[in-house]
Amino acid sequence: MRRTYHAQTEPDGIIFYSELIPDLSVYAKGPKIDVSSKETENSFLERNYEVIVSIFAIVSLIVIIGLRNFCDTIRIIAFFYGTIHLMVLLDAILNVSSQTKRLHAAEHMVLNAWQKTSSIPSIDDIRKFSKLSPNCGICYVSTRIFFAMSIFILTSLLGIYILFFIPFLYVSSHLLRVLHFFNWIEYGVTKNPTNKELEIAIAGLKALVEKETEMLDSI
Repeated sequence: MRRTYHAQTEPDGIIFYSELIPDLSVYAKGPKIDVSSKETENSFLERNYEVIVSIFAIVSLIVIIGLRNFCDTIRIIAFFYGTIHLMVLLDAILNVSSQTKRLHAAEHMVLNAWQKTSSIPSIDDIRKFSKLSPNCGICYVSTRIFFAMSIFILTSLLGIYILFFIPFLYVSSHLLRVLHFFNWIEYGVTKNPTNKELEIAIAGLKALVEKETEMLDSI
C-alpha cells in the first residue's frame, strides 16, 4: 500500500496530513514537533472564502434576473468568479513573508522526495527535488482563474454556443495543471529554503510517517 501525504504551510511551520488516517496530522515548528492537529491560520480571504462565494452566488442571481441576457450573464459570472480567485492569488503572493515562502518550498521538496522514493530524505537528498508541485493550492487557484478567463473571452466569440465548450474548458484547465502548466506561478509563493526550513519539513514528515505506522500496526 503506497502512502501519500499532503501539507499546508503556516507562517512558522508546516502541517502534514495523513491521507490514510484523516484525523492524523503533525505540526512541525522549528526544532519542536507536535504530533497533534492544529487549526490553520489562513489569510482573510481564505478564512472568509465561503462568505465571498456566497456573495458571488447572490450577485450572480441578481445579474441573471436583471439582465435576462444569457451571454452577458455568463460573462459577468465568469468575471466575478475569476476576480475572486485572482484576489486569493495576489494575497498569497504579496502578503506572505519570505520565511513562509521558504517553508512552502521545503514542504513541496520533501513531499516530492517522498512520492519518488517512499523514504524520508536527507538534507542532501531533498535538494535534488523541485520546490514546485502541481498539487500546490496556488495551482488549483490558477486553474480556476484560467477556466473563468476562458469562458469570459470565448463567450464574446461563441455566444450561446459556449455551453457546449464549458465541460471541455473545465477538463482542459485541470489537464493543464496536471501537466505543470501553472507551476511557474509558484515562484511567487516560494523561495529557495535554507537547511533550517528543510530540517523542519523532514522532521515533520518523519514524525507523521512514524505515528501513522504505529497506528496502522495497532489495527
